[in-house]
Amino acid sequence: MALLGNAIVCSWNDVKPEGRDDVYQWHNREHLPERLGIPGFLRGRRLRSKSAVPELMFLYEARDMSVLGGQDYFARLDSPTPWTSQATKNFFNSYRSVFDVAYSAGVSMGGSMLALRVKPADAERLRSTLIETILPSIESMIGVTGVHLAISNPAISQRDTAEKRGRGAPFKMIGWVILIEANSDEVLKPIRAKLLSDDVLQSSGAEHASVEGGIYQMEICRLPQD
Repeated sequence: MALLGNAIVCSWNDVKPEGRDDVYQWHNREHLPERLGIPGFLRGRRLRSKSAVPELMFLYEARDMSVLGGQDYFARLDSPTPWTSQATKNFFNSYRSVFDVAYSAGVSMGGSMLALRVKPADAERLRSTLIETILPSIESMIGVTGVHLAISNPAISQRDTAEKRGRGAPFKMIGWVILIEANSDEVLKPIRAKLLSDDVLQSSGAEHASVEGGIYQMEICRLPQD
């Protein structure tokens, strides 16, 4: 299926080995239900990669940008729980932004996801090429369950919060994110190698040497009041 809302929060983090168990317990038992208790948050997921950097990916889908820039969400960000303050100190090499969904299509979630962070050099050309040509052709492929393009909202992404200040390291901001969901890693590998290679994306308007990311496997998915 398409993403559940018109805005998302995406973050990527590596985790200190000594803090891994605490991070997993915190995210499973507190952070996911806390975030999904905010009105307008529609789904939350955590994914992990065996090879990409950073290792963990966190994805939250929201109704629209008014939710992610709204009072309820920022009240949580400015009053992190003790467990949040403790767990997030284990993060490093962190990326995070909030995004407007520019394109989303598909039949379902997938167990595997190709997640690419991209910085546009020619935003108009990159957007039109992805939305009109590349992503629709990928969405129709066997084994692909969803294709999405999201574009960051810098003003909201850069807002200062107590939770951000309390982390072990500052976030790196992200420009655009391309998400391809599929049944398996094997479906995604040739898509990355051919249809969404660095060369293809750069010839379509991405900044040279700006493409980062890899293939992630879903570990947990939760809906509100799940």
